[in-house]
Amino acid sequence: MLAVTAEPGPGQTYPAGMEVLVGARNDEVIRVLSKQIAAGDKNLAIFYGAAHMVDLEHRLFEMGFKRQSIIWQTTWTVAPDGTPTTQPAHALHR
Repeated sequence: MLAVTAEPGPGQTYPAGMEVLVGARNDEVIRVLSKQIAAGDKNLAIFYGAAHMVDLEHRLFEMGFKRQSIIWQTTWTVAPDGTPTTQPAHALHR
C-alpha cells in the first residue's frame, strides 16, 4: 500500500493545485484517524488514492507508526466499458 507508482518522481511536482488538495484531505484523514485511535479503535483502514500515499506515509511515521509489510489488495475493479466489477469485501481476505 505504501509503495506508490502514481506519485511525482524525483524532480517532478504535482499538477497545479493538487498538492493543496492532497494535503487538505490528508489533514482530515489524520484528524479522524487520531480521534478513532484515541477512542480505542484498533482495526482501521484508510482507503485513499495513490496520490495520497507518500504524504500519508510520512504523517503516519511522525505519529510513531512503522511499516511492517506492503500488501497490495484490489478493493474494486472497473471493466474497460466503465462497469464496476467489484468483488465482495470478504473475497479479498483469504
